[in-house]
Amino acid sequence: MFILTVALLGIAGALALQSGGVAGGITFGLAAINRSHLITTATALAQAMAESVKQATYTDKADNLVARRFPDEDYGAIPGFPAFRRSVMIEPGPDTGTKRITVTVSFRPTTTTGMGQEEQVQLGLILARRPSP
Repeated sequence: MFILTVALLGIAGALALQSGGVAGGITFGLAAINRSHLITTATALAQAMAESVKQATYTDKADNLVARRFPDEDYGAIPGFPAFRRSVMIEPGPDTGTKRITVTVSFRPTTTTGMGQEEQVQLGLILARRPSP
């Protein structure tokens, strides 16, 4: 029984040192949960902007799918989401009558040592010119 106890304590000690201890493991887990929340929120913000972009008129007679209609939003500019910034890039698509749209949402996750490096979520789509009504 004594030998088994010593062996189990040795294994537990090795695991605690490897993971930064129990407190280090909890801190790491909370940081991972926070980061996944930020990624999910950034993805939702990118999808919301993509839906707005898709509503712009892009037909044979009118082209409102231009960058000036979708200005960059810096940190604090997106209502309700001060920890994010968002930009839309519009460029010619792979074929005539198409445009390539890239929506980028950036954020800085918190880490155990403070603010981490800025990360991004990008959503890309290609829109085709619609026939005029």
